[in-house]
Amino acid sequence: MVKIFITRHGETKWNIEKRLQGALDSELTEKGVANAIALGERLKNINFHAIHSSTSQRAFHTAQLISSKNKGIPIIKEENLREISFGDWEGLTSVEIETKSKDNFSRFWNASHLYDPLPHQAESLSHLRMRVQKVIDTMITSYESGSVLIVTHAVVIRILLNIFEKKKTFENMWDGPFINGTSLTIVNVSNGKFEIELIGDDLHVKGHEEK
Repeated sequence: MVKIFITRHGETKWNIEKRLQGALDSELTEKGVANAIALGERLKNINFHAIHSSTSQRAFHTAQLISSKNKGIPIIKEENLREISFGDWEGLTSVEIETKSKDNFSRFWNASHLYDPLPHQAESLSHLRMRVQKVIDTMITSYESGSVLIVTHAVVIRILLNIFEKKKTFENMWDGPFINGTSLTIVNVSNGKFEIELIGDDLHVKGHEEK
């Protein structure tokens, strides 16, 4: 059995400003750094084969902070783990996007199966799922047992769950716990079957903030 641990990058400056990042980037905040270190502490006794990280700097920095707490786990950069591209929406605040594309922006979050990426030259959810599927297929082939960690982004994690749950469409894609920064999702893979153990757990963050 392979145990896949999945986390989202730590909080960024644009997260605070409610700006859509997508393929663009912004730096981790002090809180984002602290929460990534807290996750590293939580995972420090797990013998990971490797960390597979999005090539985005916010994800790679998060991976580095986690690795520093776990004997310097090797980090493999994966272009296919980058966040979905939002095209012309990237860098804009939620309010700015709603002013330009209120209905389509609402569809993305509330009726994802009806979302249309073409008007703002964005990546489709189908294309995102295709590239994320490649990562999972390679992992299943490469690792027969043990644990591996993925550091990626919110929409990518929702697509991963879509794959694990064998959903046919993107309807209700956002159902379930919100995927906060550095929250932990765990999936067990055995004989090609996926069993979700945990979704969006951030007890390490709450414990760190209470100290």
